[in-house]
Amino acid sequence: MKAAQVVEAAGIEDAQTIIADFAAAGLVKAYALAIETIDATGNSASFRGATVPVDFWQRLILDSIVADVWVSGTFRLAGSELIGGAPAAVVTGITFNAKHIEWLIAHHEGTPIARRRKRKAKGAPKPAAARPVDEVVVDVADVRPLRRKADPAAIPPGALLASMEQTMQALNKSRGTIYNLIEQGKLTRKETGLRSVSIEVASIRAFAGQIQN
Repeated sequence: MKAAQVVEAAGIEDAQTIIADFAAAGLVKAYALAIETIDATGNSASFRGATVPVDFWQRLILDSIVADVWVSGTFRLAGSELIGGAPAAVVTGITFNAKHIEWLIAHHEGTPIARRRKRKAKGAPKPAAARPVDEVVVDVADVRPLRRKADPAAIPPGALLASMEQTMQALNKSRGTIYNLIEQGKLTRKETGLRSVSIEVASIRAFAGQIQN
């Protein structure tokens, strides 16, 4: 969502569609905290900090599920025979390359990237949502999904651990509330060695049951 806000702040409409189209064309590079794939034979593979393949974006557009990216930073792809037997996949925690986002804006403004940087240096106001980061300008996973109800389906069936954003969706709680529940022992955080927060699904379901009761 922050990527879209940066682009929209530059006066470009329909930023979400434009970013997805440019990613599908290989013009904007995207990364993921985790990518899990399952091929037609049932073999699975897991990758951390990987680049999101261009064909994943093409399949997102083809399946009309681009909106999933902007809701939670996670999207799921069914296996496809149309694109070379493409595997099913779950992509979590999407980020975008800052230089590519800046180039996208410059392209739509019709301004050479070097001139745009010079104009910024002279004191032109920066987009309100922008922030100085070396490589990654946005982390969609930092943004709370815009949901009004708890959504247990945010956690895939059979999952043992859930991300922070999945937990927020499943319980319809803010990030700060989730951290408080962890400190109170009502939710169990699992150390995985990754920077992202992982929470035991069993504790989430147990807490959800207490709320309902």
